[in-house]
Amino acid sequence: MIGIDLFCGAGGMTLGATQAGIDVGFAINHWHPAIMSHKENHPDCKHWCAKLSEVDPHTDPKVPRKDVFILFGGPSCTHHSSARGGAPINDQMRTHPFEMLTWVDACRPTWIVVENVPEFRNW
Repeated sequence: MIGIDLFCGAGGMTLGATQAGIDVGFAINHWHPAIMSHKENHPDCKHWCAKLSEVDPHTDPKVPRKDVFILFGGPSCTHHSSARGGAPINDQMRTHPFEMLTWVDACRPTWIVVENVPEFRNW
């Protein structure tokens, strides 16, 4: 069972998926420190430092598209949710969660897991 970690951070979601028997073979994030942290915690995973919006998962040969069991991610939520401890401050960050839809379309996973951000329901 193949897994893809979008918006990977230190690798907590990858760890949980791995403990459930998923082979998380691909992780992507635009922030180099996140990639380095994930790589330290999950050295067998292929890592890619790029913005999801700058990658076409339909055509890029680096993106696994066959036999993807689960696609998961924790998109940035601190600007458009109460994650900072208060009211949302910047709705312009909203594009991040929607980037996952392109990957879902390209990879056609059996399962999709998105970090629980209650404000997404109002979109």
